[in-house]
Amino acid sequence: MAIKLYIIKKMNYEAKSTENISIIKEILQELSVNVGVFDENKKLDIKFCINASTNEKKELFQLDVNYRVVLSSVLKNPNKEKIAEIVKELYPNFKNFVKDFYNKQAGLNNLEPPEF
Repeated sequence: MAIKLYIIKKMNYEAKSTENISIIKEILQELSVNVGVFDENKKLDIKFCINASTNEKKELFQLDVNYRVVLSSVLKNPNKEKIAEIVKELYPNFKNFVKDFYNKQAGLNNLEPPEF
């Protein structure tokens, strides 16, 4: 299943700490992905959410990025495996977007996005 087109519908970054997070040595990141299928199984809404915290479980920030994905053909019998393939295809674009955001906006130059 190929992605024909994708756009970022919405991005939200919420700082949960007043600390200077660029000096924290180890930042733990948890990635979650939610997918909605609609328009006769031809479009998907994919939400990537990264929750970051310290080793002491202190929340640092949350980053949400919502994509609208248009598929090149109808997704027949959507199931977890087929949707996971589509998410894996989109993930490198999301990862590059997050890396760019970390470097240019959040000042987290050495932080890599979590793996899918």
